[in-house]
Amino acid sequence: MIAHTLGPKFLNNFAFLPASQTRGGILLVASEDYFLISDTLNTVTAKVTMRADASTWWITVVYGPQSDADKLLFLQELKDLAAADRERWLIVGDFNLIYRATDKNNSNLNRRLMGSFRATIDALHLKELRLNGREIHME
Repeated sequence: MIAHTLGPKFLNNFAFLPASQTRGGILLVASEDYFLISDTLNTVTAKVTMRADASTWWITVVYGPQSDADKLLFLQELKDLAAADRERWLIVGDFNLIYRATDKNNSNLNRRLMGSFRATIDALHLKELRLNGREIHME
């Protein structure tokens, strides 16, 4: 499927987590010409080596769970991943959590989960890369 969709340069350079019940799957793919993906862990976390200069960094692709109890376990999982002391680390994906009320498109807020997510972001020293051109619909 990868070769058919993306071409042969992506065929041997990917990591994935299959879909399970209502949870979406994750696919991390990079061109073999520029990057090497290796060391896939239990989540879709991969060590990426840039072929041009051999610099390395880590990427974690996430799709957060739906239930509140699972979200707290997910936040702990992120903290556990960070404990591996990855010097350069990028986390991308859908966390299914918000850390600011302004990110919510309605007034149904779970402030306890917002606080837990914010505390995790702070503890891991993460920085948000804002989406440019994102439409926000307020109800």
